Amino acid sequence: MAELTISQVARQIRLRPAAIRYYERIGLLPSAKRLSGQRRYDPTVLHRLAIIQRARQLGFTLAEIRQLFFGFRDNARPSYRWRTLAKKSLRSWMS
Repeated sequence: MAELTISQVARQIRLRPAAIRYYERIGLLPSAKRLSGQRRYDPTVLHRLAIIQRARQLGFTLAEIRQLFFGFRDNARPSYRWRTLAKKSLRSWMS
């Protein structure tokens, strides 16, 4: 698969390049490879960005999204991750 520039990623996911750089800087996205100083992303970054966008639309904070990606064992099913995070978020919202 061909690697994508930050502009290509931004267009496909409808997100500003600055947001993509920010997500990379805070560790929600893996560091992109560089080719002549330009970021080059593996196409799988589109999937991760879609998850980030959906979680943001649902009201999750960036800290909660970080937990979604990194706060569980590697073999934890995505449905378990979402459900656990949603319950925790709901409990903190209600208190």
